[in-house]
Amino acid sequence: MTPMNINDVYTQLQVADWGWLIAVFLWLAGIAGMGSVAYYWFRRTSLAVTLLVSIVLALIFVVSDLTRPWNVPHALLTALLTGTYNIFSWMAIGIVLLVIQLILILIIVYRHVVGERIKWLRWLSSLASSNIYLYITGFFGFMVTIYSGFLISQASGIPLWSTPLIPVLWIISATISAIAVVEIISMMSRDVPEEKIMTSTRIGLSIDIFELFVVLSFIYVMLTVGTVGAVLGAEMMYRGELAALTWIGVIGLGIIYPMIIGIYTIASKRHDRALIISAAVLALIGALLLRYVILVAGVYEPLSISGFS
Repeated sequence: MTPMNINDVYTQLQVADWGWLIAVFLWLAGIAGMGSVAYYWFRRTSLAVTLLVSIVLALIFVVSDLTRPWNVPHALLTALLTGTYNIFSWMAIGIVLLVIQLILILIIVYRHVVGERIKWLRWLSSLASSNIYLYITGFFGFMVTIYSGFLISQASGIPLWSTPLIPVLWIISATISAIAVVEIISMMSRDVPEEKIMTSTRIGLSIDIFELFVVLSFIYVMLTVGTVGAVLGAEMMYRGELAALTWIGVIGLGIIYPMIIGIYTIASKRHDRALIISAAVLALIGALLLRYVILVAGVYEPLSISGFS
């Protein structure tokens, strides 16, 4: 039998071409998702608009990755009318969740932008201000976030993704992204109480530490107990072509730098606008790079590992 080598193994990038477009979609979906949870405590117009822009762009990016994106409305309508729409498929579930979240966020933005100026729609503004409505919005935001993790973890043949750590990573990273957006808005608005800033810094630092642990655990587990495809993907992240993005981009700039700024801010009991904004921006970039790295590191499990070298 001819020995198998690395050239006999296919990455998902070669087959499905899930690269930056899908990475940006997953990133934006996470911001809109966990940002909707954060909105309950930080009810600012700027955050509501950010969530709306994020969810709209997420839909645009995921649709633009399709072979014929312009055919999506016709295909959806035809499937619904003919009864062939598979509501239980992951793609169908995702579309439903994203559309529901878009509508929920639109109503919140309406409350901030229009308010009660239109008499016969005043009930809409009151609805968007209620805690129950925000609970529902936060719930669907969480579901959108966790869906984006399950979306790739259900992909068959790519063992690096087939782990419960992926949805966990997505939720943690999306939470960090939401906190980063809140911190940027807080620093730019200048009217957020010091207590709220310090609270978000403490929460962000705690989640950063947890995220670092989960990312390192993910790489270690895939390297040590994963199958051939998982090991090859983890190797790409650990010391291969994706190592620089992983160690410098995701871990160094995206997690450790914000941790250092968080520790400094808490220890000094004062916030430096420039430092906090820089940490928040790098945290957002790190979250995007995390998704890209994991997508590109996806390697299909070889049909045979005999003579693998």
